[in-house]
Amino acid sequence: MIIVGVVCAMNPSSVWGQQEFFPFVAQCNEADINIRAGQSTGFEKLGQLKLDEQVVVVDKSYSWYKIRLPKHAKSFITSEYVNLISSIYGEVTAKRVNVRAGAGTNFSVLGQVNKGDRLNIVKHVDDEWYQIQPLDDSYGWVAEEFLKFVSSDVSGFIPAPVEIAAVNDELFVEPSTEIVGEINEQYISEVVELDPAFEAPIEPQVEEIVAPQTEFFGVLTENPSGEGYQYMLVEDGAGTFYLDGFSQLLVPFLNYRVKIEGYIKDQELSGSLPVVVVQRIQLVL
Repeated sequence: MIIVGVVCAMNPSSVWGQQEFFPFVAQCNEADINIRAGQSTGFEKLGQLKLDEQVVVVDKSYSWYKIRLPKHAKSFITSEYVNLISSIYGEVTAKRVNVRAGAGTNFSVLGQVNKGDRLNIVKHVDDEWYQIQPLDDSYGWVAEEFLKFVSSDVSGFIPAPVEIAAVNDELFVEPSTEIVGEINEQYISEVVELDPAFEAPIEPQVEEIVAPQTEFFGVLTENPSGEGYQYMLVEDGAGTFYLDGFSQLLVPFLNYRVKIEGYIKDQELSGSLPVVVVQRIQLVL
């Protein structure tokens, strides 16, 4: 018993290894470690972990840890079942469509999406395949020797919120102000006209334009009714909004206070609560 006590005191990580509980947060102990689509070096590479990068480990098979895929990992889907809303935004048009480790049906399946699911498209591989951001419930494998235990508490673990916001900057284009400018010019040209009683032009009475709200602060929650939009923002002292945005982007921030940049949809089209179209999201500490 004394020997065991000494060993445990000297190497607590070995005790953890004998009685692992999942999930837990782990940290990569070397640079450029491969993430694989399965638990051997024979599977496809989905990306690499950086030194000290943290991930959530959900399971283990032999000497391989199953991890939740980070946002920079690769995933692919056939274009046949994706309706492009724009070059970087798509919606799935069929049930149980496979997401794969590469651009081809010969690559490993990482997960599935269903009709109506939204996807962040990273790039067009060719006319038949898109590379997309990994799904929330897709996983990869890393050799056990390259991950070390950090914490068993994953409730507050949000994978690289800054990187998520950065990726979103690339994927979304800020609303253009050109249309607003054209409308204003048209309005002014229409109201500047001659008064029949006078030859002098009437000065247009231009009302002060109030800039629409573009930033929203509050706690991101799920819609308890389960109808319509899946997520809501309970804003600080200013009411509640439905959120129209990618599930892959919103889920990591669930039940946290966030800052959202976006715009409000037409109230007539959005029902009882206003709907914020999410363009960027950031964790507020």
